[in-house]
Amino acid sequence: MTSSGSATVRAAAARTAGALFVSSCVLTACGGPPSGSEPTGDEAEDAWQIGVGSDPVDQAVAYAYSLALNSRDSPSVVEVDEGSSAALAAGLADGSEGAADLVVSRTLPLAEEVAPEDFADLAEPDGGTAAATVTSEDLTTLIDDALDGASLLDPSAGLLDSALVITGVGAELQGVDPSGAEDAESFADACDGLSIGVDESLPDLEERLEEAYGCTPSELVTAEPDDLIDQLITAELDGVVVSSSSPQIVDYALVVVEDSRGAFPTEQYVPVAEDSIAEDVPDVASEVSESLDQEALTLMRRLLDGPDGLAPEEAAEYWLVEEEIIAAPDGWD
Repeated sequence: MTSSGSATVRAAAARTAGALFVSSCVLTACGGPPSGSEPTGDEAEDAWQIGVGSDPVDQAVAYAYSLALNSRDSPSVVEVDEGSSAALAAGLADGSEGAADLVVSRTLPLAEEVAPEDFADLAEPDGGTAAATVTSEDLTTLIDDALDGASLLDPSAGLLDSALVITGVGAELQGVDPSGAEDAESFADACDGLSIGVDESLPDLEERLEEAYGCTPSELVTAEPDDLIDQLITAELDGVVVSSSSPQIVDYALVVVEDSRGAFPTEQYVPVAEDSIAEDVPDVASEVSESLDQEALTLMRRLLDGPDGLAPEEAAEYWLVEEEIIAAPDGWD
């Protein structure tokens, strides 16, 4: 199926899901969830500003929180910035002029932004047989300790981890089991001497691969994840390190090589709220965080994928309706 055809199917699925949900509530007289939409006019002027950076997945997650908050009588609007979400969160904590009231960020860049020295110590390989494993708990603890004037809300249930991904042909050439159940030695064999592309957001990966696996790629290049996948399937790269929730892994039948020694850090999404409003944020924010599991994050990426994918707000709205956190909007058929 073409990219355009897939996008059409996804959009139709979104409309159908919403229509079915509304119909079932009418038939069963259930109360159902409230509707959610961003405020306009004067109401928007007094709404909470939710800041987010340029990454489309980050934006979709921010819209998920915003639409959910609006459905619970907490007017909110998403403000997209060309910078990074982590920098916006740091500005919020510092009380910078014009800062947002809430920011949705990933914990890895946020930890590096608000506590660079402590983060460097945390992420530094230990010089032993394995790299220092940076857990999601490590990151949230570091961030929470560093923030002053802002509070962490509940992080997403889904973890954003990374993986070395190769093609099926590459797996056969490298003798890698396509099941992905590989031990550390197999990872090193698959990694050493290959041309590898790395998500540019991952810190000091070359050093961590050497410490954890004795892996010395013949070439290590950094780029955006979508560009890396394109270079992998066109054989410009032998392997890429990208998010394990990338839908292209399934779409192209790519092989994930298990990171058994923890060379790649694990992160989450987390809302950061200015202290003065933190206690006023309704419980639905925690409900959104709890529902943002691995499956949800993969779905978000899939809905956004390609030139004909949904806009971040549309992807968030579809997911919230599927989760029955908000009602399908009027006329969604």
